[in-house]
Amino acid sequence: MTSIETALEPGAQVQLQFPKRGEERHFCRLVGVMSGVSILATTPKHQGTPVPVRMGWPVVVRFFANQNIFAFTSEVLNVCTHPFPYLHLSYPQDYESGAVRRAARVRCGVDTRIARPPTADGEPAIEPLKGRLVDISVEGVRLELPSDELSSGEHIELSAELPVGRYRELLRLTGAVRSKLDHVISTDMRASYGIELVTVERSDYLALYGFVNAQLAANGNL
Repeated sequence: MTSIETALEPGAQVQLQFPKRGEERHFCRLVGVMSGVSILATTPKHQGTPVPVRMGWPVVVRFFANQNIFAFTSEVLNVCTHPFPYLHLSYPQDYESGAVRRAARVRCGVDTRIARPPTADGEPAIEPLKGRLVDISVEGVRLELPSDELSSGEHIELSAELPVGRYRELLRLTGAVRSKLDHVISTDMRASYGIELVTVERSDYLALYGFVNAQLAANGNL
């Protein structure tokens, strides 16, 4: 298990799914690892309140490290409240890992807001634009707008909600316009762009990866 211990760094963000709570997934932080004994993670919160968890519950743990997604099944050994809410999880007997399928793209129709940073000469940022993501991968998206507003090389910030399981995850992504595309997919849009994602926080990456692979699985491509 050396490789997973190396990947499990204190402070890293991990995703917990408790089957007793359905498909709901929560993000929390790794506190530490006692090899062969236990994994400690902060108790996930919902609207600032620790999520109710019981000893003995099974839990699926997922996290991203070194361009790989790791997953294993564990059990809640203890629920602690002091000095902060955290969980003792059983040490995994086995785990799965796989390289991220970076090129995999899926169709979607997700509304998004596009913010632009201030100009180089200090002029304030232009009002946010509204558009639509029509396909998506962990490396980039295809963005469509009602009119031609963006230039090649321009950096933008995207905000969009993606359905992950029973919930919607708000993603904030920084991208660069790499190309203007001739064909527009949405009938109510007039401009299409290829956007490379240049900055993605780890929590957003996990949600993005989960969405892409859920769509691939639903279409029989996994």
